[in-house]
Amino acid sequence: MCNIGTNDVPKAELGRIIECMPQPSPSGVPAPSLHASIGRRIAAEFREMPGLVLTVAQASRFLDVDPAACERILSLLVQQGILRRSPGGCYASA
Repeated sequence: MCNIGTNDVPKAELGRIIECMPQPSPSGVPAPSLHASIGRRIAAEFREMPGLVLTVAQASRFLDVDPAACERILSLLVQQGILRRSPGGCYASA
């Protein structure tokens, strides 16, 4: 385990990491680049596990994505032909 305190970081470097990190939007809706990144990650999960079938709630928990954002991204992936949605609301690889 690495134990580094703020006293170990030169003063000029403090706060630098936070400035480079994308900050969440106040509305809770992911920024477009973050939205695309999450979409690629979700597509990759379904590609790597061909039998994976998830509801929006399951996908949200599994992928640690806000349910509303997850539903929008899953719908977009269906429109792109990457996923398919069953009449019961489950998502799977197309």
